[in-house]
Amino acid sequence: MKIAVCVDRDGEPAALFKGQAVRLYQQSGDTWVLRREILLDLRADEGLAALKLALHTVWSRLEDCREVLLREVRGIGCVILQDDMGVRLWRSEGALAEQLDNVGRKIQETPRVEASGCGCGGRGRAPEASGQPDPAPDPEVVAPGHLRVDLAALLAADTRRNSRDLLAPLLEARAFERLDIVCEHLPRWFDSTLARLDLQADVQPEGAFLCARVVPVPAAAQGGCSRS
Repeated sequence: MKIAVCVDRDGEPAALFKGQAVRLYQQSGDTWVLRREILLDLRADEGLAALKLALHTVWSRLEDCREVLLREVRGIGCVILQDDMGVRLWRSEGALAEQLDNVGRKIQETPRVEASGCGCGGRGRAPEASGQPDPAPDPEVVAPGHLRVDLAALLAADTRRNSRDLLAPLLEARAFERLDIVCEHLPRWFDSTLARLDLQADVQPEGAFLCARVVPVPAAAQGGCSRS
């Protein structure tokens, strides 16, 4: 079994954009042997194409390893790893040796299932991965007709969830006058779904996150949908 780990300068699990290197470990009996270490220099402000190229370059040297341990699973880099490269991400905090053992057990217990949409979250949690997610709670009712979903928190609470499963049923039902969605980034399928359903979104910063206010397109304007 092989696990790649994004590590900081102290050699402990790190978030993708805070990591100094990616280490590839292979299990040998009860120990984990370091096979190689690749320096990591990712910048959150570089363009999407450059970020994809950098990630593909690093992971092409990891001997087809598709299990990655990170301190945080959040942001566009995680979307690229999961959706474009088929990598399974494990979020965990703590000493590296202990977390390698924990994730190794989880890998053996959990069948590998291809992700359908982005499952990136944040806000810290013990190791988890694909399988049947826990049922998501109903959206918060802010006022009659006004709903709110903290997508970032829902994804962080259970890494087996993905944005499409959480949001698509709400959008399809259109049982709201306004739906606020708190997230780290909007899913790639979001705009096309809004256009198909005659919905539109105004996206504004909310602290470290984004808040997309989704409302029906006014009847007079239907036939075209744009995101502000």
